[in-house]
This record gives sequence, structure tokens and C-alpha cells, in this order.
Amino acid sequence: MHFTKDNLIELHKRIVHFANDNLQKIKELNIDLNDEYDSFYVGMIVRQHSVNNDLSILYSNTDGLTLTSEFILYRCLIDDYIHIIFISVQEDSNEMVTKLNADALSKNFKKISD
Repeated sequence: MHFTKDNLIELHKRIVHFANDNLQKIKELNIDLNDEYDSFYVGMIVRQHSVNNDLSILYSNTDGLTLTSEFILYRCLIDDYIHIIFISVQEDSNEMVTKLNADALSKNFKKISD
């Protein structure tokens, strides 16, 4: 199947719509965003919403000659999905979220101190 630019724009807008629905359901469920595990997954949904919205805007406002920005954003989405799959197959997924968060914080503190 061949996708046109308009197909991609519409697809990304639909994904943003689904993410909006998910975020609304999260709001209705009163999920505690201070909980490390819940905030991790909510953060993924928020990022999916933002990145897909950005992709639809980029495709709407580009001549299509270069797609560097789009490829970078797709790489971010793929990285998030890889993390989710990796976490979901772990025996203790909550412990893995803690380890990944600790590793990210450690790297951030190291960058700040350098």
C-alpha cells in the first residue's frame, strides 16, 4: 500500500485523537500522576500525543524534499514502543520502570555535574 502525504497527515491526526481519548479516560479515572509507574505510562501517552501532533503539522507545512525532522520524531516513537515492549515482558515490570528511571536520572545528574 502506498501512503500519500495526506494519508500520513490524517493518520497522525487520528492517533492524536485516540491519545486525547486516552488522556481524558486517565483524567476520569483519577490516576495518581505522582505514582512512578502510572506517571511513566501516562508520560508515554502524552509524548505520543505531542509527537504525532508535531508530525501532522510538519507534513502539512513541508514541501517533502527533506524529511529529517519527521525521521527523528519517528525514531522517538519507535524508541518509546521498544521501551514499552521491553518492560511488558519483564518478570517485574514495576522494578524495570524504576531501574530505567534511575538510569535516566543518573545520566541527567552526570550531565549537569560535567
